[in-house]
Amino acid sequence: MNQMNNGSGDWWIYAQDDSNYYFFLGYDSLPYIVFSRSTAEKCIGFDKVNVDTWCGIDTNEIVFQVKYRNIKAKDSTVIYAERMDNEHALLYRSNYPDVVFFVKTSNSGLYEVDSIVDFYEDFTVYQSEADLKKKQTRCIEKNI
Repeated sequence: MNQMNNGSGDWWIYAQDDSNYYFFLGYDSLPYIVFSRSTAEKCIGFDKVNVDTWCGIDTNEIVFQVKYRNIKAKDSTVIYAERMDNEHALLYRSNYPDVVFFVKTSNSGLYEVDSIVDFYEDFTVYQSEADLKKKQTRCIEKNI
């Protein structure tokens, strides 16, 4: 039994075979999640077409890790990210120590800066990286 996409595309959202259940995520680097039938048998409240009931699978965290890998591929200065919710994260970048970037993430691996907090400069808040560069009293940016 497969569950197909309801839109104009011709792909499956859910599928199964003799050994596993599959859920389509749609990311190039992680197109689907695989869940074994033997694990499903031990999973209380398991519903094969509802990935949220698959024990031990946190789809929000999986999606965030995919987004983080995409961000790292596009911005090699990102050294750490922490998910705030499905669409927002904190980023730490190697070229700005003591600074945290609050960002909106996208499926493409890009991010849009909401605000920037500089802990070294008395928790000064900036709206963009350009503002951060203009206002900093110390020269810390380095190319890697």
